[in-house]
Amino acid sequence: MRLAYPDPEQNKILAGLVQERLGGGLSDCQCLAGLDDDEIVAVVCFFNYRWPNIEVGFFSDSPRWALNRALVAEALSYPFVQLNCQRITALVEKRNKPARKMVQRLGFIEEGKLRKASPNGDMFIYGLLPGDFRLKQWKNS
Repeated sequence: MRLAYPDPEQNKILAGLVQERLGGGLSDCQCLAGLDDDEIVAVVCFFNYRWPNIEVGFFSDSPRWALNRALVAEALSYPFVQLNCQRITALVEKRNKPARKMVQRLGFIEEGKLRKASPNGDMFIYGLLPGDFRLKQWKNS
């Protein structure tokens, strides 16, 4: 499995796939594609970039991609290294316990709850600072 950095046209296609899945609401994002034998198995989208913060969303129909820790670590390194961000924010639905567990294992800190912020109910706010990012532990665990 590998991470692909799409050109602008490919990025539009990936963003369209994510918007279709979400029913809209995501614009002006930078996507990274998780590929397995040239098949897209995951999309990581960075959006709402207002330095020093950027938001991240992980999208996949299969939890298998998240097992590739090097891929996830590389994706999360992107805003810290390329954009010099000081913070990454993730919003995760309350009912999505596997995603909540994953972001916590990466070092994201739960900072609050947005009540009824999703069609499925509440969302939790998670923040990740460069010092919180467990890149080495995540890659090697």
